[in-house]
Amino acid sequence: MLVETASELAESELAERVYEWNGEASWENLELLADRGFLGSNFDEAHGGAGLSEFEALLLNEAIGRVCPDTAASLSSMHMTAPRTVDMFGTETAKEEYLPPLTEDGDFAAIYISEPEAVSDVHAMNTVVEERDGNPVVNGEKAWVSRFEGASTGVTWV
Repeated sequence: MLVETASELAESELAERVYEWNGEASWENLELLADRGFLGSNFDEAHGGAGLSEFEALLLNEAIGRVCPDTAASLSSMHMTAPRTVDMFGTETAKEEYLPPLTEDGDFAAIYISEPEAVSDVHAMNTVVEERDGNPVVNGEKAWVSRFEGASTGVTWV
């Protein structure tokens, strides 16, 4: 039923503006999806999500992507990468702080992965986190930030 709803929404609301985004975030489409509760669908309801499985979230994304690949790419980043990292590995405090704006307000979380020497090979990354005076210090260099210029937060992979 959810996939059918996503398909119908994509056909009726997104099809008119397909391929206008040139690889950029389709903000209007994402706002519509946020209004309809499709953001963070695979996150716990306590953090603004719908509590769906990864598989169900992927099916929703596929339904959107059949109509508008640019919107699906943006939606995938919102579901699967930086926010999912917070959802899976973050403290409860981090989840409470960072996930609701992503799921309810349509904010974005950037991803800091690529490094000058490692490019996108996560196994070859050299960035480390060290503790100094009881505080974490990230030591390394990232070559670029993925996906969104308008990100309200970001996740650094080390």
